[in-house]
Amino acid sequence: INTATFIISFISITVLIIFRVIDRKLLRKLKVPYCFYSCTTRSWTSGKTRWPIPLPAQLIVVIVATLISFLAKLNDRFDVAIVDDIPLGLPPVTAPKMPYMLLILQDAIVISVVTFSVSVSLAQVFAKQFDYTISPSQEFI
Repeated sequence: INTATFIISFISITVLIIFRVIDRKLLRKLKVPYCFYSCTTRSWTSGKTRWPIPLPAQLIVVIVATLISFLAKLNDRFDVAIVDDIPLGLPPVTAPKMPYMLLILQDAIVISVVTFSVSVSLAQVFAKQFDYTISPSQEFI
């Protein structure tokens, strides 16, 4: 284990936890003033509402860690691994190899059955709520 990489990871996770606490405890309870014109009442409305957007903690941590890594030259000084080249676009489409298909076939069948049953049960809930009928055999198609 590279010690510098471990320290960077530990600090990043700690900062993410701190941002999460700040976001939940402070920002979500923060009341911000607003003012807008209502077309239906043709008047201005103002008041206070909750903070509308979450704090983009992951994005902030990635940007700051990237800048620190670049400016401190952590790759050269402490042998911290970096991603060199990221290929552009998508890889070419190829057929999967048969041994892999056989390995995932059982899991794919289980996932499809669970997904179907969740979809049908959700459709039945909406059908009951909005007073219409569904046919599970039609949902399967």
